[in-house]
Amino acid sequence: MTESATTQNIHDLTGRIAVVTGASSGIGAATARTLAAGGARVAVLARRADRIEALAKEIDGIAVPTDVTDPASLARAAATIRAELGRPDLVVANAGVMLGAPFATAEPAEWTAMVNTNISGLLHTGKAFVDDLLAAAAGGGRADLVHVARSPATRSTPGTACTARRRPAWPP
Repeated sequence: MTESATTQNIHDLTGRIAVVTGASSGIGAATARTLAAGGARVAVLARRADRIEALAKEIDGIAVPTDVTDPASLARAAATIRAELGRPDLVVANAGVMLGAPFATAEPAEWTAMVNTNISGLLHTGKAFVDDLLAAAAGGGRADLVHVARSPATRSTPGTACTARRRPAWPP
């Protein structure tokens, strides 16, 4: 008896084409390594070209220098990925910044940078790859879009403007 698509080993990513934004360090780099280890072909995106080039070489992926705050940059990245790897079916929108200055001294430009990266960047990333994901799903394949949130989305930091209420752990 064969397994259905919903019960197959979710850790086997063979044949999947993944995109990870914010892959120059931290969670993004670790995610790219994990996806590659699972068998996915991975495109790593970030502004710091030197870091993603080293990571791409390590995981046998491709590096695509990209600024998620710029929809044109993401459109170029998506075209490059399609040309070099094929249609992505797994996108991890991880790019983010945290400029934790105290509220009283934080510059409005820092807030703008955080909103442009952490919120608008997620939207721009999804928009750049939505047609690929919908096509993968329409063809009967898996299609995943993962948004990674920063800690201020779930907890406050004393002395900063990040005062969101604490939310329960997910899943509940």
